Formats: sequence, C-alpha cells, structure tokens
Amino acid sequence: MSAVGITERLKSRMNIAIIRGPFLNKFEMQSYEPLMKYHNITAHYTNDNFFNVEDINIPKRKLRSLESSFGSHVSRLLKLPLHLAGHYYHMVGLEREFELIDIAHTVETFYAFSYQAVKAKRKHRIKVVTTQWENIPFNHESLPLARHIKNAVRKNTDLFVAVTEQAKNALILEGVPSGKIVVIPMGVNLSKFRPSEKDEFYLSSLGLSRDDFIILFIGRLTWEKGIYDLIYAHNKLIKNRELYNRRIKLVIVGKGPAERQITKLTHELEISTTVKLAGSYAYDKMDKIHNLADIFALPSIPTKHWQEQFGMALVEAMACGKPLVSTLCGSIPEVVGESGILVTPGNHLSLYKKLKELIADESKRTELGRNARERAEEKYDAMTIATKLKDIYEKTW
Repeated sequence: MSAVGITERLKSRMNIAIIRGPFLNKFEMQSYEPLMKYHNITAHYTNDNFFNVEDINIPKRKLRSLESSFGSHVSRLLKLPLHLAGHYYHMVGLEREFELIDIAHTVETFYAFSYQAVKAKRKHRIKVVTTQWENIPFNHESLPLARHIKNAVRKNTDLFVAVTEQAKNALILEGVPSGKIVVIPMGVNLSKFRPSEKDEFYLSSLGLSRDDFIILFIGRLTWEKGIYDLIYAHNKLIKNRELYNRRIKLVIVGKGPAERQITKLTHELEISTTVKLAGSYAYDKMDKIHNLADIFALPSIPTKHWQEQFGMALVEAMACGKPLVSTLCGSIPEVVGESGILVTPGNHLSLYKKLKELIADESKRTELGRNARERAEEKYDAMTIATKLKDIYEKTW
C-alpha cells in the first residue's frame, strides 16, 4: 500500500477489541480509555470475571466462558479437567466478535482466548496483538495442549507488547523475533494517583489515627506475596524498644486464601491490635488508601511457576510519592529502579532491618518518595502509555 493509501486508511477509526477473558480490570484499562478519542475500542470479558468492571469507561462485551456454559455443577466438574489438560479460559462465541474488528488485542500466549484470536486471523483478516506479562521462559509448557496453544500464539501474533524487558527476554528465549516485540509498561492516572494528605474518613474506618506510622501492603493474600515475612518483620518492629513511640501499624489490603491464617498468626503473636486487615476496596478508592501509607511494602517471593510480573500496586504507590520496600523478585527491580529499597526475598530479618532504618530516617523517606513520583511521571503516565498503544495499533494495522 502506498504512503497516501496508509494515510487515508488511518483517517478512519479502527475497531479494536481488548480481549481479556476473566481478567478485565480497571487498573489495566486506565491506559486504554484515552484511546476512545481515536478509535472504536471494546473490552471483551467473561461472565466469571475476577474483577469489578462497572467503572471501566470502555464499551464492554460479556461472553460466557466454556467452563460456565453447562450450569454451575457441571462447570465445576468441567473446569478441573480442562485446566489439567492445559486449556484455560475459552470464550464461547468469541469467533463471531471478530467479524466486526480490525485488531484483536489479547493477553498471554497460553490462554485459550489468545489461541481463538490467532485462529481467526486468516478468516477475518484481522491483526493480533498480544500483551505479555509472563516473565518465566517456557512456563506453562508441561502439557501438550498448552504447548500447542503457546506455539500457535507465538507464531501468529503480529506484535507482542511486553510489559517489562524481562517479559520481552522470556519471549525471545522462546523463539519470538525481537522485532515482533515492543516494551510498553502499565500506566496509572497520575492526576488521580498523586501525593496527598491522609484521608480522615479512611483512617477512622480502619481504627487509625493521624499519629500512627502506617506500613501498607496491597495484594493478594498468598504466601508468595511475602505477607508472612511482612508480619514477622512487623512483629519485631513493634517489639523494638527504640520504636515504642512510633505507633507503628501494618495495614493489609486485599483478599486471598491466607486471610484466615493471617488472622490466626497475628493473635498468636499478640500483635492483632497493630495489624489491620482491611479487605478490598474499589479501584476508584485506591489512591486514598495508598496515601494512608508512610511506607509501602511488597515483599514478594518467587516460586517455580511465578515471580512478580510487574506489581501495579508498586507503581500506584510510586505515583503517590511513597517510599518503597520490596524484594529482588521477578520484574520488581526493573519497575522500581532506584526509587525503592529492595531486599532478598523470603528473609524477614532483612525486611525488618530495612523497614527499621527507613522508619528512623525521615529524610530518606522523603528522598525515596520524591524519586518514586519522578519515576512514575517519567515511565508510568497512563496518557503516555495510551499514546504508545495508539502508535503500535496504527503501525500494526
């Protein structure tokens, strides 16, 4: 096509489908919502979605997942063998959606809905873009079906959007040419996530006061998020005589399978009055929650099949100007850079020591918080990310 032809084509609005199965969420879509000014964007998700989608400002299309298409009892019986076979999150009726779109933007190489997208390429003459969070090379390839799906998606995706350099390197190791990969991180709304005073309403609702020194954790309550190490470190902090006047509180935001065990542990350690299990909040409240923190902590621990892929809560905390303490896990060093303190994963003593040092050093906290905000402005502005996505769509089309 001539340069004139390409220019004329780009004057029209493309139809772009963001395909996320059960993973559609506001924190990712805040970087896609600005694209509505330029192209027709729709977000496709399943009826068993893991996140609230009501506040997403993109037209949404809800489809049924294969696992939920046969009634609740049969679905429970069906889900396990499907996943054991390596078939994750097939979207019923997705093929019909491709009749009206130009670009299908899916996520990860091992999901069935990504396979559905690349299978539809020839018939519907669409382009496929795939976001890559996965940063462990050859992960999810122990099963023949999963391996087949990954191979097909790797081969037939037109462009990969890796959220980190580590995710890009995983794709390259798996055989994807580097020329088919661009690195575009997740972004946050910097006008919403910004430094502000602690909100009295949320302090009061959590039984906290303005004089409390708050260490904040936000994430799924599982072992690999390092929540037990953080509780052990907190136990040592509040029992350190040098810190008695600090009124240190640990606020834990999130849900997960470890919640009951965490409650039990805090009672056994006799620290339950200083640990606040806050549950979950709607995403439009998360800027208020982040700004309760004096320190944000995310001490993730890598496992055989998972390591921190990005850490949206880290970027949100950075945007709010919070000093960070995290770990050398997965993509965290790449995301945080020099704007936080990183310790060895799975070592609560190292975590305790760095938290103690930071609690005692207000000037260091101020410096790290300022650096964090500057890094967020430089790398994680959702409007900038949206512009980059717009550019890659138009180049791909």
